[in-house]
Amino acid sequence: MHEVLNTPGGLRALADRDITSVYRLLNEAGVRQRDIAAMAGQGQSEVSEILKGRQVMGYDVLVKIAEGLDIPRGSMGLAYDEDLLPLLGEEADEDMKRRALLASGSIALFDRPVIGKLLDLPKRSDAPTPLPSRLGISDVEAVKALTSELRGLARTYGGCADTVTAIAARSLQLMAIPGSEEVHASLASALADLHTMAGWCCVDSGHHDNARACFAMAMTLAPDDGYQFALALRHAGIHMRDAGAYHDNLKACQLGLIKLGGSPDTPETAEAVAWLTAESGVAYAAMGHRFEAEKALRVAREHRLSNTFDEADMDYAAAEAYHRLGRLDIAEGFAASSFQKWPATSHRDNVLSDIVLATIHVQSGEQDSPMLAHRAIKSVASICSARARMNIRSLMEALESRPRAEYRELAVLARRVVGQKPPKNV
Repeated sequence: MHEVLNTPGGLRALADRDITSVYRLLNEAGVRQRDIAAMAGQGQSEVSEILKGRQVMGYDVLVKIAEGLDIPRGSMGLAYDEDLLPLLGEEADEDMKRRALLASGSIALFDRPVIGKLLDLPKRSDAPTPLPSRLGISDVEAVKALTSELRGLARTYGGCADTVTAIAARSLQLMAIPGSEEVHASLASALADLHTMAGWCCVDSGHHDNARACFAMAMTLAPDDGYQFALALRHAGIHMRDAGAYHDNLKACQLGLIKLGGSPDTPETAEAVAWLTAESGVAYAAMGHRFEAEKALRVAREHRLSNTFDEADMDYAAAEAYHRLGRLDIAEGFAASSFQKWPATSHRDNVLSDIVLATIHVQSGEQDSPMLAHRAIKSVASICSARARMNIRSLMEALESRPRAEYRELAVLARRVVGQKPPKNV
């Protein structure tokens, strides 16, 4: 990508598919119109018209321009590039990638990467599909309905990253279709929700680079939708916490809260504030800051949640926080409550509560701990969730710390589910 396009202004123009601004930036940097035309596969007169303000809407034309100018298609929300290394370089480690995602969030808020370091996040490739001639509200409702269906499947079976990310990538093509400003705004929010959900499916499947790409795209799609922006950062923050990047997790929550501070005061906004506050509490707990963690959890739980699913999720967050703080008595109550509240269709999430509950009982030496551990291990084996297999390691370690043969056998079973060989002394 030309150096002038790898700036906040250039990246914003690419994300908005503002080809007029892209060509003007190149022209101002000394690239002649005829050179732009040659690279983009267009006539010089066509480039001249675009520089004068003519919009470029066609998906195929946008792809042709991106390829001709050597622009990663993901930068324009056109598709996901399969290979990470040509974009990030071999020196990019997990910490750099997390900071790139935080930079994407801060650019959307402040027009510059206040937090983190700006990098091109990885994408996945996909092929164009036929598009309707004009965008209507029915297209938006179709995206919402499809997102709801896919979310239900992911909650039941886990994983689903390949399917959902492919659908999310194709759905971006709808943004190029003519339609009213109101419909386009609604579509952007719907697609942001779809990409956040796709990102979480990637987290659950262990596809970490694609997860970051989806979360960044969600923030790019709906910079003016505080709720969707915060939703993307909430899930991105949990992904960071899973990797042990607790400070980055907290920063993601803080960026979301900053965004919500300038959003209209609605029940949806208040709920998003509650969730980010709760996730901040878990991050504080992971860092050992007991006072801040308990305060954040107390404030978050003052909010009245809209459904049983959210109540179960909030209980799970509290269980995870208090477990990290070593308050097993309190954590056990929240874990049990969360396990009981999850709907039958949310098996993936119910499994995580089951793991925490079993781990606490094993650590406390409760009589029912072998039964709970066996149930949790079987539950993990029944779903396609790399994240659940990662989380079961805490249970595995607790089992290995107990002296009885029954616990050691369960630890071996857990290792088989995770795919690890048992240590020689087990």
